[in-house]
Amino acid sequence: VTERVEASRMLEERLTALAGISASLTVDQTMEVTLDALAAGVVQSTAAVACSVVLMEEETYRLRTAGLHGLPDGYARALEESWQAGAHSFTVRAFDSQQPLFARDTRSKHLSDPLYAPAHHFIRGIPWDTVYIVPLVYRGRSLGAIIVYYMPEEEPEEDERVFLDAIANQTAVAVENTRLFAAAQGKAALEERQRLARELHDSVSQALYGIALGSRTA
Repeated sequence: VTERVEASRMLEERLTALAGISASLTVDQTMEVTLDALAAGVVQSTAAVACSVVLMEEETYRLRTAGLHGLPDGYARALEESWQAGAHSFTVRAFDSQQPLFARDTRSKHLSDPLYAPAHHFIRGIPWDTVYIVPLVYRGRSLGAIIVYYMPEEEPEEDERVFLDAIANQTAVAVENTRLFAAAQGKAALEERQRLARELHDSVSQALYGIALGSRTA
């Protein structure tokens, strides 16, 4: 009975957390602020000690950290530098495969790889050693990933993985909506500039016509 009560309580907490995270994704704020709040919500509602959200830059095809919680200052940037240098990345593998991925013994693997040199001084001091990576996929297209960090020999249970999958699905939709909104704004701005250019052209033409007409009349 105690186990059922505990499971019921945990399920209720997860549903409440999922509802709160989903609501935060619709707030009119920057993507970075939104994803920082999402990462904090993941840590508060799971056994994880840290969380980050990375997105793929469409122009450069590089992963960048857009939200984080529980990570030391500079750690995310150091990882990005290592990835750009060609270091093997579990995050990239999950992104490409569009499948969740466990990565165990990450500290020893990263410390043995010279391409992770920019992050080595961070890695020596971090407490976690296991990560669970959930890709952000929208209509068959990878947008990024949620990286969840766990203490050594700690892994999420099945219900926690289902919970993280649900968060990833919500986040993928929110990220795509934000990009579409930005694209629509850009298109609207372009159309407005083109309209103003036409108006300016028309006004200049009218002015020149008026000057020519006045000259001929004189």
